[in-house]
Amino acid sequence: MGHTTVTRALVEERTGTAYEWNRTARLVADAFRFTPDETERLLANPIARLIGSLPFIVGAEDPDRTAVVNLSAFVMSCRAESVADPRPSDDAYVTRRLELLGNFIGGDPDLIRRGMNLIALWMLEDYRRDTAEDLIAGKYNPVGAGVWDYTEEKERLIREIEEVACPEMDEVIQPTGHWIESFWMA
Repeated sequence: MGHTTVTRALVEERTGTAYEWNRTARLVADAFRFTPDETERLLANPIARLIGSLPFIVGAEDPDRTAVVNLSAFVMSCRAESVADPRPSDDAYVTRRLELLGNFIGGDPDLIRRGMNLIALWMLEDYRRDTAEDLIAGKYNPVGAGVWDYTEEKERLIREIEEVACPEMDEVIQPTGHWIESFWMA
């Protein structure tokens, strides 16, 4: 896998603006008839921002369309938990559950993989943090079930993320450091 670096100028050339995040988020919020408070939570959620920004960062074709579709899938996963919650079928590999959020036509495959691994890293951290709560609630959790070794998977994801430099993606969310309170939109 090669090392790819994307500059802000390249991102702006591909998008015409810096990610079109506000426009994308507001389109999705309007489509889902979010309240003003829900819209603000969406705008503030770094995972949602990464999902909505990724098509622009990676240079996907029709990035605005891709961003709206992928962000809408994320919002649905937050609202339709009974369908979106983890299942044993997701155990095959860490990013399996995220595939519905990662539909791209074109774009840099290294950057797409980096972005999806970054989302997976934060999801993995959410699983670790929720292990006890999920056990009490009877909710399936692959980290809590011992299917995935948290430390091993975390180290692998960070290593793969660090293989591909992308400052623009790092501006949205960091692969290490302060973990957000919730992966999902509360």
